[in-house]
Amino acid sequence: AEFIAEGLDQTRGWFYTLHVLGTALFDQPAFKNVVVNGLVLAADGKKLSKRLKNYPDPDEIFSTYGADALRFFFMGSPVVVGEDVRFSADHVQEVSRNVFARLWNVYSFFTTYAEIDGWQPPKSLAEPKSNNVLDQWVLARLNQVMAEATEQADSYQIARAVRPLRDLIDDLSNWYVRRSRRRFWKSEDDGDKAAAYATLHYALVRIAQLLAPWSPFIADKLWRELTAGMDLPASVHLSDWPEAGAIDNEILQNMQDVREAITDALAIRARAGIKVRQPLGQAVIENYTMTDTRAYGEVIADELNVKRVSFGPRIYVRAGDGTRMQLFIKLDTTITPELAREGLMREVVRQVQNARKTAGLAVEDRIELALTTDDAELAAAIKEYGETIAAETLATLQESLESQHDTTVKVAGSELAISLKKLT
Repeated sequence: AEFIAEGLDQTRGWFYTLHVLGTALFDQPAFKNVVVNGLVLAADGKKLSKRLKNYPDPDEIFSTYGADALRFFFMGSPVVVGEDVRFSADHVQEVSRNVFARLWNVYSFFTTYAEIDGWQPPKSLAEPKSNNVLDQWVLARLNQVMAEATEQADSYQIARAVRPLRDLIDDLSNWYVRRSRRRFWKSEDDGDKAAAYATLHYALVRIAQLLAPWSPFIADKLWRELTAGMDLPASVHLSDWPEAGAIDNEILQNMQDVREAITDALAIRARAGIKVRQPLGQAVIENYTMTDTRAYGEVIADELNVKRVSFGPRIYVRAGDGTRMQLFIKLDTTITPELAREGLMREVVRQVQNARKTAGLAVEDRIELALTTDDAELAAAIKEYGETIAAETLATLQESLESQHDTTVKVAGSELAISLKKLT
């Protein structure tokens, strides 16, 4: 056999007996590789016992979290490399929430906006081309994980094949989609929006293939939904294992630098007690290696909510041991009256978006909107940024209206009355 799978307790029994028989009968080993699992123990470290019932009912686990979540937990755990693992339903719940719910939320986000825009996938599956640095990065991450998962699976290192996939899903949700939301929201159907659709669709399809051996049900569900109408097999389990494309290590390193700089800058904000919704004037970055400062600067500026990003001294060479100087970021925390008004506008937009959700409106629904406050500064901010508020909330601003939904909220300590009505 190419490989067999059996528990650690069979090392000197079944494993040994197979080789004895294979050698005696055929003069060759009985198997080339073996996947050895350790023992699954109760949460307290004791052996599982029917008498003690010190384990959750498997049927309950399946009905609550799904068989895929249970499989994915075990495949990524030390139990598949011959070590014991303490089992709790909490572990499966964590996988269900942080892997599969997260992945499904990305899929739902994609299908929601694809349906609104009438976007359709191409007939064949090929890596899309894009000029957007976020697309380039997520495709590089996808190829990186495909290569790693393939190498580890070929070596029967199951946990090492599964864990990078978990990290990829996290990156897709918490970085790529979060940073790309406006590209899907914007009304103009430009090349960048089309590239975002193509990239996210391709990533989800490939992730379905990478998930297939470990979590076969959700993988097939995703595949069938995403590839309907394409010239591809009806089931993910009938498709070929994906081959990784070229891995752009430079863009991977650059985005890592960007994210580290953002983390440092957000820490500066936190120490100063300034919320991210409050715009700031400038961030200055030094000791950087990236060459496309415009593209990465836009990502940094948007994530940090600063008006501009400046770049100081750049690193041209790395140290001989492969390390480099730490990227350094400075943040101007001065809040001018103009920035303060813009910060109020951002908070108003957030509150209106919450009111839209409470009213049960769909993301594409347009509304009439009236905003009323007795606070002079807040009123000035609404007047100054009325067009932005309207654009962000798909609204037409009115002095007053006969609304379908009214609410009063606090913005910077002042009351704001929000009235909205769905446009028919």
